[in-house]
Amino acid sequence: MFHLFYEGTADAVSLVDPSTAKVVDCNKATAALMRCRSRVDLVGKRLEDLSPAVQPDGSPTAEAVRHIAAGLESQKATGSGCSTLFIGDTMSPTVPARVSVW
Repeated sequence: MFHLFYEGTADAVSLVDPSTAKVVDCNKATAALMRCRSRVDLVGKRLEDLSPAVQPDGSPTAEAVRHIAAGLESQKATGSGCSTLFIGDTMSPTVPARVSVW
């Protein structure tokens, strides 16, 4: 059931390892949003590599990613939590990405 939702949704969905902040998997919608040929272009990349150097609030992306990864690790115990990181670069639009623990 999850697989059907994951692959079939028009929403961009990525699985990220909070300990490394690397993309473990993503659906086709994520690849399309990031203007990649396929998910292979994204898997293994760090969130920092997919984001502008500075977030809209002025904070460095590296700092924002560390903060999000630490928060996700601590939220594993409760099974919930959410943060936002802006992703994109000169080749793709900068969009807010919701980072959640499920």
